Amino acid sequence: MYIMQPFKIDNENKRQLLAEITSDICQLDVKELISDYYHGQYPQTIIDQILSHIKVDLTIDMATEKADTITDNATDTPATPTTTNGDMTRTRAIVMFHTVGFALNDGEDVITFASKNKTSNCYWANPDITCLQHQFWLILNDYLQHKLFLFQIPAYAIDKTQLITRTDKPHQFDLQINYGDPSFTDSRSHFSFKPFLVKELNY
Repeated sequence: MYIMQPFKIDNENKRQLLAEITSDICQLDVKELISDYYHGQYPQTIIDQILSHIKVDLTIDMATEKADTITDNATDTPATPTTTNGDMTRTRAIVMFHTVGFALNDGEDVITFASKNKTSNCYWANPDITCLQHQFWLILNDYLQHKLFLFQIPAYAIDKTQLITRTDKPHQFDLQINYGDPSFTDSRSHFSFKPFLVKELNY
């Protein structure tokens, strides 16, 4: 029988590593991971119905762990979570684009934020079909390369028939934009969003 030994690394690197892992785990959207895992295996309506009855509260209580395995001496300063690959948020992205001159109005404009899917090579988003009737901003977050892509789509610039809707929710588009594709092509409709790309930002 194999017994796992206590996880020990030097204190200087330990605080940074634990903070990064803790921050990354707490950013996980567990329901999204479940939905992605079963997507295509079962009807989406069934998956959504089950998820609607699930409440997930992900917390990490570091204080309950053994002091000799993950905590420092009492004189050490507590670690502060540092930036990780997956901690970009919709609000932070909007603020970053504001600082470079793009006035995304969260109250009037339609703004969709999508990160690279954790289990497949695409950006998956489901904006309402009415988004095309308004100024529509699409933000794609490449957390692997620490890069944001901003697309500005004027009202009625795209006809709703050019995109594919979800079979279970026909009032929503089913966007699956290929990751790493310079043309930013939606794999479902084969529509390229490249003409609407207005800004790239590194973070």
